[in-house]
Amino acid sequence: MLHRWRVYRRLPWVRIADGRDCGAAAFASLAAYHGHHLSLEQARVLVGTDRDGTSLAGLRDGGRSIGLEARPARADYESLHQLVLPAILHLNEREGHFVVLRSWSSAEVEVLDPNRGLRRMTRAQVESTWSGFVVEYLKTASFQPRAPDFKPFAASLNLIRPYLIPLGLGLGLMLLGTALGWLASFFLRTLLDDLLPRKEHGQLALFGGALVAASVLQGGLQLQRLWLSAGVGRRIHEAYGARYLSHLLELPLQVFDTRSVSSLVMRVGQVENIQLSMSEMALTLLNDVLMFSLALGVIFFHDPGSALIALAAVPLVLLGVGLFSNVVHEAQLDAISRSDELASQLVGVFEGLRIIRAASAEGRFRKLLMERFSELVSARYRSRRALVLPSVWGFMTGSMVVGTVLWHGGSRVLQGHMTAGELLVIFGLMVFYLNPVQRFPSMMANLRGTLISLRRLEEILALRIERDRTRTPPVPQVDVNGRVVFKGVTFGYKARRPVLKNVSFTIEPGETVAIVGETGSGKSSLVNLLVGLYLPEQGDVFIGQHSTRDIDPQELRRHMSAVFQGPQLFQQSIRDNLTMLEEGVSDEQVARAARLANASGFIEALPQGYRTQVSTGGDNFSTGQAQRLGLARALLKSAPILVLDEATSNLDSATELAILQALEEDRQGRTTIVIAHRLSTVIRADRILVIHQGELVEMGTHDALIQAQGRYARLFGIQTQPAPELSRAVGSG
Repeated sequence: MLHRWRVYRRLPWVRIADGRDCGAAAFASLAAYHGHHLSLEQARVLVGTDRDGTSLAGLRDGGRSIGLEARPARADYESLHQLVLPAILHLNEREGHFVVLRSWSSAEVEVLDPNRGLRRMTRAQVESTWSGFVVEYLKTASFQPRAPDFKPFAASLNLIRPYLIPLGLGLGLMLLGTALGWLASFFLRTLLDDLLPRKEHGQLALFGGALVAASVLQGGLQLQRLWLSAGVGRRIHEAYGARYLSHLLELPLQVFDTRSVSSLVMRVGQVENIQLSMSEMALTLLNDVLMFSLALGVIFFHDPGSALIALAAVPLVLLGVGLFSNVVHEAQLDAISRSDELASQLVGVFEGLRIIRAASAEGRFRKLLMERFSELVSARYRSRRALVLPSVWGFMTGSMVVGTVLWHGGSRVLQGHMTAGELLVIFGLMVFYLNPVQRFPSMMANLRGTLISLRRLEEILALRIERDRTRTPPVPQVDVNGRVVFKGVTFGYKARRPVLKNVSFTIEPGETVAIVGETGSGKSSLVNLLVGLYLPEQGDVFIGQHSTRDIDPQELRRHMSAVFQGPQLFQQSIRDNLTMLEEGVSDEQVARAARLANASGFIEALPQGYRTQVSTGGDNFSTGQAQRLGLARALLKSAPILVLDEATSNLDSATELAILQALEEDRQGRTTIVIAHRLSTVIRADRILVIHQGELVEMGTHDALIQAQGRYARLFGIQTQPAPELSRAVGSG
């Protein structure tokens, strides 16, 4: 235990949030060893962690970004002793796993596992699981130390600072109620030493009535305090939860591309744990500290020996906190991680339930979910069992101290140095003294659990929002005439994997331009860059006279209307779905947009028409109907740039032709950019851009490109040639 504590002080254990975080967590631990402290989320950004995990190249680039010279290499076991430690090893466990190599000997190594903590591995275990890859890190002159961003005390204080007045009032009520409880102890002394020996019936009734009144008043104070605490908790819950949700909505799209969305959303539920701790535990802790000190002082006044015995509980309690703190912490983290994993699996399974049933694969996925659920139940059982340990330790400590004080006090009474009433006063005060002592270990365990939740939320809140990516100061308002320029644009979703390579072209105002290419060529990536969902790694995208790097994202999208592949519908009415991009439109404008998108027919046939509620994901509409609703939504917004990304891919040819003709008549001078897989839909475009493997390979009108007999002509020929007869395609008996 002491060895682990010493190691973790120098090489902190940064735990994973999900199964793909091991590389980022290992890197964060190693960086902290050198004095550059990173949160897990910050480390993910530096090493390029995505849903596929982290690469060796990402670990190399992450090290260089903070001033560590990283050297990925392939090695054998014997050569590990030549490395500068700590280093990062890649194991073949599961789908690949990174650990920090801390020490080496000829027989075994000690590693810091982001999932399991500090552990030893024999040489045989290493050689059977190690892929042979290792990353060594050396400090360079450019290395700069960095203090941790997350400071538990400061974060907690910032959370409760707006509510210090009601919390102070609650503390006052708690102290007053506790003080009234002390009356019973002093009443017992008066009863035994004065009233009973003298048989004072009148005073006995007076004291008894006062004690009953004090008990009633104490109950009223307790009720008021609980109501006050609940009110503060509600305000913390509401304010902090709203802040987190608002921040989530403002994060760049890359955050959701590289992380489990369910994990991000599940963290909202942890706000409740935080508010309970901040509103109730903070008051209890302050009250306990004051009661502990006052009770100890009064006990010392009556009998210093009893006070010294009572004081012995303090080191015993602190020992319990030290013994069980990490055990509870690790168990709570494991339970949170398992919960996130199950939530992620559940979302994936139920989103793909149609495919699973079509493949009769329910059994396989049922087994997978049951395994994850069983792991969660086991983790929560271990967490609850771990939480019992500090509670039992506190109870045992308190019981031992009470027994010792009674033995000591009884001896003092028998020797005539103390009255029975004084012993009862000391015993009564011991209750107020020991309650904080007994609560302290479990309270510290719960507090660490709260700090886990707070850290996880603060790590996300520390991520830069989309608006912060613009160069300072951003252009607050732009005059967009519809001109679009791509200048030397290179872009990739994953680090070091470019999807677009040095793409340059210009679209003039009012022009209709089609972008075509094979699946995966980068067509939709152009659209994502155009509407500012991402920024290029190299080059610039200009809208009018300004680069998208300089324009506030909200201002940029105010001038655009877009339909993406698989248009998303929300749980609102059809009208609310159509008007979400443009507020204050009339019913006539909504109906006109629906007619242009060929959607008015099926909408008006519904019993509630445009007031019909859309179910989750638009499941009460066909794919083609959902696509037409998405198109109507885009057409309703009067923006100078219209972007259609496979906007008619799920429609039959007749419906598609009718919509395209209506769009051509309704362009109203808009710049229109059409992404299409079916080339028959782009023949009338002013220009056609042909993308192949991320590069712009051809550009021109349909006729010119056909005459050039290049890639476009080949694609068009493939799509327009007659399909083989079914009997010839599959063979005949």
